[in-house]
Formats: sequence, C-alpha cells, structure tokens
Amino acid sequence: MFTLDPEMMKKAFFTGEENARFTHKTAGCFKLFPFVGNNSAPIVSSCDLVVGEWLRLACAQKIELESMEETLRKLADSIDDLDDEGKEKLTQIARSVYWNDDETPSLKAESIKAMRYLPCENQAVMKTALYLYSALNDGEKIKDAVKRALENAANDDNVLEKAVFEAMEAKIETLIPNADYYVVHLAPRKIFMKDLQFILESPARTKEHLVDLLEFYYFFYTSQTSLMLSRFEDGDRDTIIPLYFSLDWERTNKERECYRSGWEKLFPAIEKQLSHAATLEMLNQNPTGEKYDYVALKKYLEETGRYEEVAAQIKDLVDRYRNAIKDCEVMQELKKNENLDPVFSKVHFLFDNVLTQFRCSVRHRVNDAYTNHFKTFCQERFLKFRGPCGFMLNITEERLVFLTKLVVNNQEKLSLKEVFHELELRGVFLDQPSKDEVVLFYSKLNLIEKKSDSGDAQYVRKIL
Repeated sequence: MFTLDPEMMKKAFFTGEENARFTHKTAGCFKLFPFVGNNSAPIVSSCDLVVGEWLRLACAQKIELESMEETLRKLADSIDDLDDEGKEKLTQIARSVYWNDDETPSLKAESIKAMRYLPCENQAVMKTALYLYSALNDGEKIKDAVKRALENAANDDNVLEKAVFEAMEAKIETLIPNADYYVVHLAPRKIFMKDLQFILESPARTKEHLVDLLEFYYFFYTSQTSLMLSRFEDGDRDTIIPLYFSLDWERTNKERECYRSGWEKLFPAIEKQLSHAATLEMLNQNPTGEKYDYVALKKYLEETGRYEEVAAQIKDLVDRYRNAIKDCEVMQELKKNENLDPVFSKVHFLFDNVLTQFRCSVRHRVNDAYTNHFKTFCQERFLKFRGPCGFMLNITEERLVFLTKLVVNNQEKLSLKEVFHELELRGVFLDQPSKDEVVLFYSKLNLIEKKSDSGDAQYVRKIL
C-alpha cells in the first residue's frame, strides 16, 4: 500500500529549530544508486576489488581474512615434516606465487578462489558490490554457478595452493545478503546469467574476464536505469533504450548516431541521478515498508484507483518541500504540468523542484559530486575524447573481442546479423559505419566465414 507518513518525513529530512531546515537524504528507505554527494568519498572506477566482495555475496558467505603475514605463519605451522629452514623457503615460495611484490602486498587474482579472498575494507567498494548483486541476482542461479566454479577450481588445486587458502581463512559465516538496492531495469539481469556461466565454465576465461564482465554490467545496468528514470511512469523495465558506441580506431563526426545517441544522450540522464534518488526517497517514506519507483506507483494506481488520495498526499509533500527550501528563488517560479494525471503532475513537479534547487543553489556541488561517481567510471572504462565531438561512448579492440566471446558463446559460429542483435541485447548499438568497421576487424582476425560468393550470408567464428 502506498502511503506517506508525515512523521517519517519529519524525522528523515527536517532538522533545526521548529524543524525548519530541510536536509536532502538518499538511500534510507529507497536505495537507488551506491553513490554519495561528497567530493572526498572514494570513487570506484574499476571492479578489481569489487569482484571479491561480489563473489562472497554470491556465495552467501562472510569471510574474515587473515593478513599475508598471519597466513604464511599458519601455513608454516601446518607443515610438520619440515625444519625451520624448509618452512622459511616454503613461505617465501608461497609469498612470491600468491602475492604481488608491492609495498603493501596484495593477493594475486589468478583464479576465482583467489578473487574470493580479495579483501574489501572500502565502503564504496562494498556498496558497489551489493548494488551489482542486487541488480543482477536472479534467485539461486548465481550462487549455484559461483559455487560450482569454486568447486571445480578446488579440484584443480595443488597441495601448496590448498594449504595457502585454508590458512587464509580466519572465519567463515553463512550470510543471507539483503538485495537492498531497488531494481529499476530488468533487462540486464535476464542475460547476465548466460554470460556469467560462460565466463565461469573456463578457469582461463574467469581469470581474464570476470572483472570485465562485472564492469560491463555495472555500466549496462546503471546507464539503462538512468535513462529509464528519465521516462518516469512511462518507463519499461524490459525494454533496452538504445545507446550507440563508436569504435576506438574509427573516425567520427557530429552527424553520426554514435554522437547523437551515445554519451550526448546518456550524460544528461546521469546528471539527474541524485534528483531521482532524492525524489524517490521522499516518495518512499512509507510505514508499510513497500517500495515504489515511478513505474511501480503507476501500476499501483491502475490496480487500486486511489488517484485522489495519493495525489493529496503528494501535494502535501510538495508544499512542505517548497516551503522548506528558502535559498532557490528560481524554484518558486516552476509550474506543474497540468496535462498529466493528478498524481504524476505532482510527482513530476516534485522532481522538477528537486532538480532545480540542485542546479540553482549552493547544493550544485553535492549534485556534481554524486554525478561524478558514475561519470568517472565511464571516463575510465567506456569513453574516449574526440576533439569537437567531446566524449563519446567507446569500444576498444579488447572490449570488442570480449563482447564477441560473450555473444558467440560456445557456438562454433554465429551469423553476423545475430552477432549485432546479441550486442544490442547487451545494450551495445552500432550505426552502419561502425558495423562495417566491425566486419573489417573480424576479417583481419580471420573470424569471418562466408556461405556464398555474394557475401550476403556471413558468419562469425568463435574466438578461442
């Protein structure tokens, strides 16, 4: 049941004398993104460390890890038939094989077992892992796939490796992870399981591509969620909104689809992430604990017909919010869109007020910091600066090889048409010039097989 509790609102957002001051908060009743509006907060720009916590969540395990020094001490103590000199040599070998020779030694992520033991003491990394777990988890399937891969890896352990990992475990507890983050878009999780199983069935692919997989789906889910939120109640959880990429080595211009419908389309939606998070936090001050995004609220209204009652509650919320924000004159000039239904005219109006005060007050710095989390990740992993075109969504040769492995999977070959279709199912759209470049790239790698002299029926061989 949708209901807004004024007392919950007061406790969550209002402070100061006579509760006159409003403080924007997110991720209390409604967790949308793992970001914060704080410039000093660490930014997760890769999944190198996220993978360890994500694997532990997938296994439903909380593992307390020993330090390298303590692990090596326990390893030496577990060997009875070696003298002190032999134990010293053994621990030196184990250190060089399983840890990087850094100033602060870190475990080498050489296998899924090693990845599961990667430590995670950074709250931003832990939140990102839980966010990905929430967004991509589909019942017990991920847990079963990860546990099967770990069991297969254990069967391949040599004696030293088995002893090292046993010594590394200080304590293991069963964990029932809370899928805390609200899942807005469902398309990514529908295909993630297929890609995960493909990666995990091969130890070599796991070592090479598991982090790549998590980074790709982090982008896929977050970009689609941001775009869908911009459609408010008209969003569709199952429909992928096209985003066009360019290839790292090709020439581009502003007339291309990869410019108009790429980063130029996505970034404005990213800039509104905090406004959506704050709006939905306010709309979920619900004592029943039930959670609603815009699409869920629309469905609820269609099923119950409580338009008048819900509209009255949201109007009261909007009035209290506008009265509490004293430092944004521009906000007071906003008007409702009366063409929408009684509820969503007020929902949109609330969002417009939140967005405006974040843009036109000192709180723009909070919005910039929040936006910077995903923007920085994209710049590190999925963007390329192209002069007059600015930043554009980008696919390198390495990522194209990775994506091709995913879409062809274990088939001997796949038609070129189906390859492009499978890429689109993963949120990667290419205009015709980019598709032509992909064909040339495949041809250079000798991956194209023609079924006729005309070249109409072309197939892409799997990459070994």
